[in-house]
Amino acid sequence: MQVYVLVYFHSGEVKDGLQFLVTKKRELGYFFEGALVPKGKKLNSAGAYVLPGGKHEVSDQGKDLTGDGVREFLEETGYDLAYAKSEMFLTTRGKSHAFATLQVESLDKLKAIKQAIDPCLVEGNQAAAKVKDRTVDTWEDLKNSYPLCPTSNELESVDLWDSRLQRAEVMAWKNSTATDWFHNFMIKEFAQFFTQQK
Repeated sequence: MQVYVLVYFHSGEVKDGLQFLVTKKRELGYFFEGALVPKGKKLNSAGAYVLPGGKHEVSDQGKDLTGDGVREFLEETGYDLAYAKSEMFLTTRGKSHAFATLQVESLDKLKAIKQAIDPCLVEGNQAAAKVKDRTVDTWEDLKNSYPLCPTSNELESVDLWDSRLQRAEVMAWKNSTATDWFHNFMIKEFAQFFTQQK
């Protein structure tokens, strides 16, 4: 089971669009929860815009998929959504994918979350470069030098998308088996924002 997180805002009016966070996957990751990989590891959905998330591990406690989503979001972005876990809504899609969604109270709040993630990913990219050229060779050194960087080096950047501006990008998700489930989820859950054209 894969668990992904969608953090979004909408005013309640379709004409105002749906605003949400997407992340761009790195081509190669150089560190993963304590392990450094100087040669880099090819990532799933490399270079694509995706929702953050990952695998629900057998060792995870029970079937707390929302908690898994919160954990994956923190590992990949450096931002902790645990404070809002009780406000998240879980949607499952078949046997292989689940989506934990969080609707924030304002566009300003959504922007603030993005602004909090930005420096974490900047430090993550800087740390990756140091691991690659072997100027950082222990996890302790990496975390001491780059305290904001996420524990999993999978994301290059975070962006704020708007259904009125990025409709084509969301529709393009269906063209790849690496991203088609994102498309299917967004169209199923938020159809009104992607079927209406201005």
